[in-house]
Amino acid sequence: TDACNLGCSYCYIPTLNTGKGMNAGVRLQLLAKFVEAAELRGIRAIKLRLAGGEPLTQFRAWQEFIPQATDTLAKLGCKLEAGFVTNLTILNNEMIAFARQYNIGFGVSLDGVGAFHDATRQFRSGAGSFGVADAHIKRLLAESIPVAINTVVTNQNLAGLPELTRYLIALDVPFRYSIVKSEAIDAELLEKYLSETYRIMSEAIETGWPFFKRFQFCDLKPNDLGSQTCTSGFAGGAIYVDGSFKYCHVQFGQQGHATQTIFNMETDLVSMIENGEHPEEDKSDDCKKCRFRSVCTSGCPVYRENGKDPQCSLYHRYIPKYYELQAKERLRLLR
Repeated sequence: TDACNLGCSYCYIPTLNTGKGMNAGVRLQLLAKFVEAAELRGIRAIKLRLAGGEPLTQFRAWQEFIPQATDTLAKLGCKLEAGFVTNLTILNNEMIAFARQYNIGFGVSLDGVGAFHDATRQFRSGAGSFGVADAHIKRLLAESIPVAINTVVTNQNLAGLPELTRYLIALDVPFRYSIVKSEAIDAELLEKYLSETYRIMSEAIETGWPFFKRFQFCDLKPNDLGSQTCTSGFAGGAIYVDGSFKYCHVQFGQQGHATQTIFNMETDLVSMIENGEHPEEDKSDDCKKCRFRSVCTSGCPVYRENGKDPQCSLYHRYIPKYYELQAKERLRLLR
């Protein structure tokens, strides 16, 4: 959906609030494409990530779609795994019951504790959203519903990273820190506060906190070495509200990118992925020779600069620190 109830300062979506959600006709065609993938390609598992905008503004539509798709695909031996990527300012008993029934997880955007979150994630009235999001996160956890946190690190919340790290460790949820893409960031302060968060993680490891299972930094994959940053162009893609198919959701509303559509009756979803854009291998010569090439994979292909992730130098300093923390955790388990 393009609709959103917040006005985040760094939002990169050019189509934000230009319309509503995916209509019934597009959702019906989406299900038809899922069925086609299961029948024609033998696909046995489909992951559906509902994002926006704020996808929970369109809860009624997905409340109808997910059971129908789950049942239809199950008859073909294909499992549907659905999840919401959300600011979690919208939640009620009906949504919780639905999530439990269909094993739906929530990827929640949280940029800090208190004022640090509120500085970038405000309602359109100007009021902060942390209090609401915090209460809803804890409510989902109390119901044993999976929650993972994603934090966009900007100059506005850098100083709050240590407090946020303690908060997330206490909640014992998976979390990821991603450096903002659309604006410059103070490199000196970034290193200062990242070092502090790593010190906090190191202390938490001593008390049994499972670092390996809980923390991810940007797109780094220190334990899943490869050449692919994400599933785009390999096993996944992004479908817009009108049914158009893109390499990545950040391309919605942008010109100059290859566009396909789920309404093309001659092309199945797998073919759309295979025949679409493939910028994954557009990497610099330095990246191809780098000792960390299988950890950072040159970063997100959409945001590379001259074939490199803009945070390349930072990664060279922090990948070894990541492995140090992991080694510390494993040594503790061996005691």
